Amino acid sequence: MRYDRAFFTDHPEQHMYLFPDNPTHEQLIEARDLRLKKHPSLVTIQAHLASMEWDVDVVAQFLQSFPNAYVDMAARVNHLMFQTASNREKVRNFFIRFQDRILYATDFFVSDEENPQAAEALNKQWQIEWRFLNNPDKMETDEFDGSFYGLALPDEVLKKIYYENALRAFPRLKSKTVEADLLNGVV
Repeated sequence: MRYDRAFFTDHPEQHMYLFPDNPTHEQLIEARDLRLKKHPSLVTIQAHLASMEWDVDVVAQFLQSFPNAYVDMAARVNHLMFQTASNREKVRNFFIRFQDRILYATDFFVSDEENPQAAEALNKQWQIEWRFLNNPDKMETDEFDGSFYGLALPDEVLKKIYYENALRAFPRLKSKTVEADLLNGVV
């Protein structure tokens, strides 16, 4: 992914491959999974598709192994788009199968007053991701060469991903005020 390469070029201090004394990705995943096995009733939300964004089959295995885990898509929709280019049905089936365990999320918070250009860019990104999840359209992205098709997920799946799963994962959100704000796109 072009964004990933650009990020690590701009932030080499974040590229763990350059620091062989730090735990490897595999060691971190193994430690996480060991902790989850020791606490099977623990409800967790694993960011970035559980740090296994390159293959929805691997994410599916994780979700099967840990029934109280959710995954979010923050900053990883581009990886889903890439997988869709070669096997749209596999990715679409993943969403439908695990519709109760996937959350839409973002890593960014931007205030219109603080940085209107960043807010506009974030809104544009959200629109692209919405189109990808909601429509069957042929699409392209700056992230990789080639085209792919949107997933055209059913409305009930989209409602879960964008709203209902968050209420289940975060029970305190169920206050009427927060629930109304979520439905109206305020939160």
